[in-house]
Amino acid sequence: MKKAVAIVVMLVFALSIVGFVGTASAAMRKAPKSMKITGEVVSVDTTANIVILKAQKGEMTFTVDKETRIMAGRQQMTLADLKAGTKLTVKYSVVDGKNVAKRLVMSTAPAPISE
Repeated sequence: MKKAVAIVVMLVFALSIVGFVGTASAAMRKAPKSMKITGEVVSVDTTANIVILKAQKGEMTFTVDKETRIMAGRQQMTLADLKAGTKLTVKYSVVDGKNVAKRLVMSTAPAPISE
């Protein structure tokens, strides 16, 4: 009887591990794929946190969130620093049907404002 209980416990344990591994691998498959595209900024909406980029594929809209990094070389920039005509490389993923920008890299730092 004790052997039967021990075998059942081991089977339940083994099946729970298989179930956990299956769930983890399914979650990994659903992780959004990261993509990259380069183009020219058409417009920026700092209120809606959106950048529209003109690339070879046509115009694409990207959502910018609190985790998005905006860079010009090694300098951290803000969404307000992006201007129409700026060459930009966008690393993004599609989340719930939206292009969510992870990293925006300006090809050159903007010229300093002279007074």
